[in-house]
Amino acid sequence: MAKDIISTLPDEILCHILSFLRTKEADATTILSRRWKHIWRSVPTLFIDAEILNQNSNSAFIDFVNSVLFSRVASPIKSFHLNLSYDEDSVECPIKNITNWVNFVVQRGV
Repeated sequence: MAKDIISTLPDEILCHILSFLRTKEADATTILSRRWKHIWRSVPTLFIDAEILNQNSNSAFIDFVNSVLFSRVASPIKSFHLNLSYDEDSVECPIKNITNWVNFVVQRGV
């Protein structure tokens, strides 16, 4: 059996590595162990792309973003990218939600 070298790295290094992934990809690491759930919630960069998420409803997309933001530990957010495209196939997101998200990340240091 191969040795799990990545698990020996400090949380700060793992957080830095996850910061290069899109938020949906970083979220997928939570299945690895309980430790990863804590680590990914501390990643200082968030890149949420509605097209990649493939959510089949507006409420599923809004729930995902709310979960990402409001379940985080009290760590600062250095950058926040929200990619929404507006066409007939895109997710529609009420301005109220976008305003809440922007206010939240600004309070966290963006």
